[in-house]
Amino acid sequence: FCLFLGGDLCIEVGNLMIRHTMKLVKVTPKYKWDIFLKLSYDYFQENWPQIYECKSFSEFQSEYQDKLLQRIEQGGRHLFLFQENENFIGLSNLYFNLEDNHKLNIAEFYICPRVRRQSFGNSFLKLLINWAENEGARNLRAEVDKELLGANQFWSSIGKLLPTTSDRNTYDIHLD
Repeated sequence: FCLFLGGDLCIEVGNLMIRHTMKLVKVTPKYKWDIFLKLSYDYFQENWPQIYECKSFSEFQSEYQDKLLQRIEQGGRHLFLFQENENFIGLSNLYFNLEDNHKLNIAEFYICPRVRRQSFGNSFLKLLINWAENEGARNLRAEVDKELLGANQFWSSIGKLLPTTSDRNTYDIHLD
């Protein structure tokens, strides 16, 4: 089973217009799994180095793979890679709220550092929103550690910050 949702992003560089073909690629344990795990490793190492810096990729892979497989078995879990032209430049780990299947939670949303601030995050989020609406979602919700300033800047430009007393900010995006 493969799912590809895509679109084009045009970026002006000087007098040139550069077209990027983008796709959401659905990940399963049998399809693009290793790429998803490698990008997840990069994501966790970048954002929580105090926890993950001492773990090798193989240690992380065996632990995280087991957690992901359990979560997939629980139902409602959807994993995507973000593909730009022929390169995988990010990922998303989503799950439907089991009590309210109209709420889609974003567990992870990651764009590789080398391609940030080029509109890829917004473009991939739009593809995810289209997919989510087709799946019946009415709200997207993202929780972000307060100290992750870049991630909070991204989500605050898109969603409504909900009141919280925890060490994480929660952003809500209402879908039409």
